[in-house]
Amino acid sequence: MGDSDVAVVFEEESTMFKRIIGIAVSGLLVVAGIAPWDSAFAGSVENSGVSSTQNTRSNDIGKAGGRQTRAPGAVSQSSEQSENTDSCVPQVGKLASCLVNSSFDYPYDLSFNNAGWDDWARVDPQQGPTSPWQTVSDWSYERFGWNSTQTVSPVGAVEVRRDAESNNRYAEITESQLNTSIYQDIKTVPGATYRWSLRHTSKTRGFVDKMQVVIGAPGQEQVQNNVMRTVSNGNDSVGGPLTEIATKVTNSSPANHEGQWETYEGEYVVPKGETTTRFMFQATASPSYDSGNEVDDITFVKTRSLTYDANGGEQVAYGH
Repeated sequence: MGDSDVAVVFEEESTMFKRIIGIAVSGLLVVAGIAPWDSAFAGSVENSGVSSTQNTRSNDIGKAGGRQTRAPGAVSQSSEQSENTDSCVPQVGKLASCLVNSSFDYPYDLSFNNAGWDDWARVDPQQGPTSPWQTVSDWSYERFGWNSTQTVSPVGAVEVRRDAESNNRYAEITESQLNTSIYQDIKTVPGATYRWSLRHTSKTRGFVDKMQVVIGAPGQEQVQNNVMRTVSNGNDSVGGPLTEIATKVTNSSPANHEGQWETYEGEYVVPKGETTTRFMFQATASPSYDSGNEVDDITFVKTRSLTYDANGGEQVAYGH
């Protein structure tokens, strides 16, 4: 074996060793409760041969579809799935410390108006589906999770929609009133940083729907100005920061959004003394008073907490 052959073998073994180390470190961090998708760690793992987005949710591609452009360092939603799935269920009368019903799949046997071509359902968070009227035997306000600021009749209604071709469910922020919001109140940890993400699409190509993410203690919410577009449908550029979410689309049908969704992300640091945080989406521009601003696949995950030592120094503790 010549010197060049030895060099090749050494290089291959070195690369394999880096990959093994990267996977082992990632596994240890997960066991320890440390978020391995933090940007600082993601770079070191990627350099070791392990992709930070290789475990993207199966429907991460199916729901976005079409031409996708992902920003460098974009968060894989599979990393956040443990705290943001439909299995996140609070106790009756108590706030959950995680996002509930993040993809609007509860109630699972929901009936829809205009089934097959323009599926929509109106839900009263306290009572259950009201249009079409449906009795859900195990209806739970806590499991549904979502509320609305709508003040016209039907007050507080949340609209859930379903695409005709994919059967994908999502929410439409504008139910029967312009400039309304849907939201959840979540039990949070003061000093902690929460990373959030959502998918957004406009109703159709005839109008660019716009919305804002508003977060804070109930009644003290603030518009988020650090929003990043991390996955594009090909009609917008990735990047930011943005204060308003606006998604250009090409679909003409209001019941088919395959390939139209874009992903937006940001971070929120919970202020001192705030133990309940309202995570809210406000429609700022919709095509009509009763339609527009579709949202889906929402996450809100604690990534790290700030603590303070006796000497006044700032320490960062990672994990959930």
